Amino acid sequence: LREYLVLDEYVSSRGLLIKIFGLLLKNQKCAENLRKMNIHNLIAFYFDTEDSLFKECCMLMLYWIDNSPKEFPRILANSLKAYLSKPDIDTDSRYNCIELLRLLVLGNIALVYEIDGIGCLIDAVLNHQFILDSKDKKLIPTIIHLLDDPQSRSIMMRDMNFARIFGVLCDLKSRLAV
Repeated sequence: LREYLVLDEYVSSRGLLIKIFGLLLKNQKCAENLRKMNIHNLIAFYFDTEDSLFKECCMLMLYWIDNSPKEFPRILANSLKAYLSKPDIDTDSRYNCIELLRLLVLGNIALVYEIDGIGCLIDAVLNHQFILDSKDKKLIPTIIHLLDDPQSRSIMMRDMNFARIFGVLCDLKSRLAV
């Protein structure tokens, strides 16, 4: 625990608190108690307002997604989507949010669909510069996996715009006219 909390750089008491919450999320019983105490509202507030706590909030969300994606709070998912809609965020922050959404969609597709997170993931795929700059190329295989899985396909097909997705690969207008 001491090695986890001691850092080379100065960490605020809020950042330390978020790190402790992240450690507590690894235990299922503690995670249930934190959710009952509505701790996710505090984390969403820090994520939305404190840019200095972005990294700690992302790590906490990652712990939550890894340990219990079905219990991931909707308010945190909404915060991720809202953060992605900001026009002036840097590439690393955008990548971290999209990666969190990608992991969340694999564990809880219904929640990501409700907040229109799938649209954010598809926008990221269609943003060629983001795909070229990203550290790994897991986003496209994830979407293909979701389309291949019958359960997730039924959720995604409700309002998926395939012309928009596959339009970059072929000329759909000339195909439809034939």
